[in-house]
Amino acid sequence: MLEKTGEDKYRRIPATVLTDITADEAHEIVVDSNYVQRVLTPSEKARSISQKYALAGRKKRSRNGVRKSKYEQIGEEYNLSARQIARYVRLGSLDGSLLTLLDGGKLPLTTALRLVDFPAESQKYLAAHHADELAGPKMARLTAAMTPKQMDAALQAEPQTVRVSVTVPAALEEDFRRMAEEWLHTHR
Repeated sequence: MLEKTGEDKYRRIPATVLTDITADEAHEIVVDSNYVQRVLTPSEKARSISQKYALAGRKKRSRNGVRKSKYEQIGEEYNLSARQIARYVRLGSLDGSLLTLLDGGKLPLTTALRLVDFPAESQKYLAAHHADELAGPKMARLTAAMTPKQMDAALQAEPQTVRVSVTVPAALEEDFRRMAEEWLHTHR
C-alpha cells in the first residue's frame, strides 16, 4: 500500500504473530476478523457463521456453570440471538444460485429458510426457472417433495375460492367467530 499511496502511515503496520495456536484456532480468528471488519451480505454471513459453527467446540460452561449451546456461544460473540445463528447455519446449506438471489434482494430470508429443506436439484430448478416468483405468495404452495413439473403447476395455478359451512353450538359461537376472523386475517 505504501508504494501505491506514498503515505508514511503504511511504512509500518502493527501486527502480532501467534505461534502457539492450532490451524483450527487460526481459521477461527480469520472467520471472526472477517465477520467483524466487513459489512457482509446474507450469504457471506451464512458462510462465516457456518464456518464458525463447524469450528466451535462442544458446549462450554458459562461463569455460573450453565452449559451453553454452540448457537448461544456464537450468538454472544457476534451479538446475535441463538435463533439467528441457527438460521444462518441453515442458510449455509442453501444452493449458491439461491444465495445470490438472497443477496440481491430477490429472495426473502423467510423463503430462503424454507427452501433449505428442498433437495439441491429442486433448489437449482427454482432458481433457474422461477427466480422472479420466489418473493411472491405462491411460494407457500410448494413442498420439498414436489417434482419440477408439480412446482411449475403450483406456481402457475390461480387461487381457488372454497366455501365452507359449519354448524357451531350457540355457546361457542362468539369464540368460533373470533377464531375465524383471526384465521382470515393471517391468511390473506
